[in-house]
Amino acid sequence: INAEYGGRATLDQMRCDKCAGGRVATLGHISQTCSKTHGLRVKRHDTVVGQIRKSLKKSSDVVEVLTEPILRPPNMACLKPDLVVKTKTKLYIVDVQIVSDAGIDGSLEELQARKIDKYDRPEYIAAARE
Repeated sequence: INAEYGGRATLDQMRCDKCAGGRVATLGHISQTCSKTHGLRVKRHDTVVGQIRKSLKKSSDVVEVLTEPILRPPNMACLKPDLVVKTKTKLYIVDVQIVSDAGIDGSLEELQARKIDKYDRPEYIAAARE
């Protein structure tokens, strides 16, 4: 932040000086949307996905774990979840999201509901089974 220590900062002094967005440098902005920290966010996401994949592969119920499969149902947009997990009886589509709990893009429940709405369609489930 371009503000000197102590005293009150103006809104212009509170703007992020690391990216071109001109956004106020809140913790949420720095940890979730600032272009300067994008690589760290991707690394954090990939680490979480890797840990989930590693744990799933140890399970005796898991038959197959696909990493970043492209789901291509006819006449629909392609989607690329992080994992598709096939057990003996079920199929799971896993798309990890690392978000701030500061409500930048909605509550955690809203964000989860968006992910479910995105993938919980018969066409994507069928494509994941292939």
